[in-house]
Amino acid sequence: MASPIKIFLVDDHTIFIESMTMLLGAIEGVELVGTALGGEEALSKMSFCEVEVLICDYFMPQMDGVQLTLSLRRTHPHMKVLMLTTREDAEGIRTAIQAGVKGYLSKKVTKIELQSAIVSLAQGHTFFSETVMDVLTQSLPKEEKLFPNNETLTRREIEIIRLIAQEKTGIEMARELNLSYFTIETHRRNIFRKLGINSSFALIKYAVQHQLV
Repeated sequence: MASPIKIFLVDDHTIFIESMTMLLGAIEGVELVGTALGGEEALSKMSFCEVEVLICDYFMPQMDGVQLTLSLRRTHPHMKVLMLTTREDAEGIRTAIQAGVKGYLSKKVTKIELQSAIVSLAQGHTFFSETVMDVLTQSLPKEEKLFPNNETLTRREIEIIRLIAQEKTGIEMARELNLSYFTIETHRRNIFRKLGINSSFALIKYAVQHQLV
């Protein structure tokens, strides 16, 4: 039997901590190993427990979720951060991802979506909810993006980047966009070639930095 995914929860609202403690307790395969009401308290407590995925709010006094994520990149570089927050604007989402957040969810999330996000992060993947990706996509300017190598991404390629960020498979993307699997893979290769990258994570990071998602 696989060991449960060890979770640490950080939020400055006690009632939310209590509610999430009950919710996480009902999710199979996860174990809540600690909680904190702020970033500094979390950093102190995590010195004494093993944590795989940290769930935190964006808005917190003294040290917000972005600052906490930046600190964890130095002290716990292998820990995955899942932002669970009410902040749903494109600028805030991009700032969090640039800081190193691997997953981003609204506090209106369902139990199933939360479980999927935790598992994805624990397995080394990213997880951005459909709502979050919609916000990022809608913030795109109408014109194509021009890169230093004079390559451009088409609207179709940007659409495929959005689906890749949602961990969609090639078959799922083909079905959703009404394209052949071969066409999807051709688009994927073209995207990677244009951006000079070779992994889905690098694609997401590059896209966020250039405000493509």
